Amino acid sequence: MLKNCIIYFYFGVLFIVSSCQRHQTENTKESASARLIPSGIITFNIDQETSFNNYFYDAFTINGEDFLGLVNRNANGVQVYSLTDGKLHKKFKFQESGPDGFPRLRAFTFINPDSIFIINLYAKNLWLVDIDGKIKRKFNALNDNGKPLFNLGAAFYTGVKPLFYKNRLYIQSYSKDVNSSDLTFFDQDNKTEIEIDLESENWKYVNIHYPPFYKGNLWVGDISRDLGKDGKLVYSFGADSNIITYNLADKRSEVFDAQSNFIGNIMPLVKTDDEAAVARYFLEIPRYTNLVYDKYRDVYYRFVRHELESINLTTGSRNTYDDADFSIIILDSSFKKIGETKIEETRHHINSYFVSKEGLYLSNTNPKNPDLKEDVLSFTLFKLQIDN
Repeated sequence: MLKNCIIYFYFGVLFIVSSCQRHQTENTKESASARLIPSGIITFNIDQETSFNNYFYDAFTINGEDFLGLVNRNANGVQVYSLTDGKLHKKFKFQESGPDGFPRLRAFTFINPDSIFIINLYAKNLWLVDIDGKIKRKFNALNDNGKPLFNLGAAFYTGVKPLFYKNRLYIQSYSKDVNSSDLTFFDQDNKTEIEIDLESENWKYVNIHYPPFYKGNLWVGDISRDLGKDGKLVYSFGADSNIITYNLADKRSEVFDAQSNFIGNIMPLVKTDDEAAVARYFLEIPRYTNLVYDKYRDVYYRFVRHELESINLTTGSRNTYDDADFSIIILDSSFKKIGETKIEETRHHINSYFVSKEGLYLSNTNPKNPDLKEDVLSFTLFKLQIDN
């Protein structure tokens, strides 16, 4: 059951909150006032234990200096690199078993060097550690019915990370234990976000659901969200041109038009037992993917994967997910679209990125990158340019 949930989660699960206020704008028209400009490359030398292709990155600041953290699945730990000189600053790892074992570490949330939350696959374990890996607290989160925390179908990566706000941790999750190929998976009673009160260790589902138009069909579309300004969770849905904000203070939501110039309406998958047809659908169909808030420039970046043919018409070879073009929509602090930049080179990995004071960094670990090196982490810096 969980395996199936994970598979469909990767392709995307979309949701919506009730009573949304909708904002229709001119966002679907071309706007060239903002763009992302390639502005250099940063590299990090890595050892044989560290993969060049990682799924979870996050940047943070310690005493005024910027650092990049990543989850090293091979070592079951976290590594921290300086963005100033590219050198390894700190690392810690855990055994998979034993009294202090932490199996399958998948994500972290950095608060400060003394407070880092780490979480594993399915969110079975949630610990608080410091930057040296010293265990400071093990959480035993229970809901009102005494049920332990269990995140159905979670597969953490950079675009779906635990989010911290006012001593609460938010984790993308499902409340309905059904196969994601079942049409009822998209019903309104399947809530999709967990809130953990870190003081009381009580957890509950937030009242966030799938959009009504998903009901009765099967869909593609990655789910991504980030914590924006003023305590708002901002969601990007794979098959929805809109984004949705959810205010954690008053529990209200709003809908904003954020359509790409490069893709049109996204069609649902026709239910079928033909595995080849399903695979072809997931490969070819365009989708909205990651969303990230740039707190330094007070803008949002929304990633868009473009349509892809199964066969390369020039070479006759089969395309893979890594062959797809993508673009990045730029939204201002009011969620108005101010630009969209197409990423021209097939060297970047759409799901590997981070934001720092310098700008948006995209990983150069696309398998189709001719300059790919397995002993180096490489990112291209894209700086935001806004015309006056």
